Amino acid sequence: YRDSVFRRELRDEMLIESVTFRLPRRQSPETAYPVLRDYLAAKSLRAPDAGQVFEAVVAIRRSRLPDPKVIPNAGSFFKNPVVGRAALDKLLADWPALPHYLSRPCSLSRPPAPSPAAPSPAAPTPTAPSPVAPSPAVAPTSPDVPFPASESFAAPSACQLFTPANPSPANLDSRLRGNDGQPSPANLDSRLRGNDEQLSPAAPPAVSNEDQFKLSAAWLIEQCGFKAQQERLVRVHREHALVIVNPRRRPATEIAAFAGEIAAAVAERFGLQLEQEPRSYE
Repeated sequence: YRDSVFRRELRDEMLIESVTFRLPRRQSPETAYPVLRDYLAAKSLRAPDAGQVFEAVVAIRRSRLPDPKVIPNAGSFFKNPVVGRAALDKLLADWPALPHYLSRPCSLSRPPAPSPAAPSPAAPTPTAPSPVAPSPAVAPTSPDVPFPASESFAAPSACQLFTPANPSPANLDSRLRGNDGQPSPANLDSRLRGNDEQLSPAAPPAVSNEDQFKLSAAWLIEQCGFKAQQERLVRVHREHALVIVNPRRRPATEIAAFAGEIAAAVAERFGLQLEQEPRSYE
């Protein structure tokens, strides 16, 4: 989630002007997020199609996040910190209300090679099926819309991460453009990946002491009092503390100084380092 080849191997090598999505024909919208579930229920949409879910998500985000065309902002300014079980338990001892979510990574893997044909074994004696433990409920890891950790959610059925088989910024342009020199979204996917590379969902592992947990950076910032400081020229948004807004068009140096002030306050109070999400250029 919120990761791609453009943030890693191809970082600072290209500017994304448009995107083309390849969607499955069979729709299976994910509507377990509480705020989305409540919105659809209020609209009496019990079996929404993908278009209705899209419109609902857009409406929810517009109600909670500022429009950059009206109030300058770069969206979520900090990433949600990720900590291990021991660090989480220590934080929860002091801050029981701290929102936290199990962080399940996406993975990219090749399909297993087919096994050699083998003789058909004799039919086994029927036995009673073994009980299967249900997968633990997982809270969606959304930095923009935090949810209570006590809510129950169905684990996502699949997640995908585009990764090039052999990334090479030097010849990126030739891989993204067709023979006529123009970008070709139709076969962009095949040029970003090798023909043998397949996307597959990451299997949700059982909860263990080695699991990583995502914390709500917006909650951390709000606890430091920044959401209440609405008189500042550069400030966090009144509806979401993770978004820094610049309504007075102040210079970038003031935005950087304010972001540093937020990070220092969170580090002092919680012992956590916030990582800036948008990149800054001079």
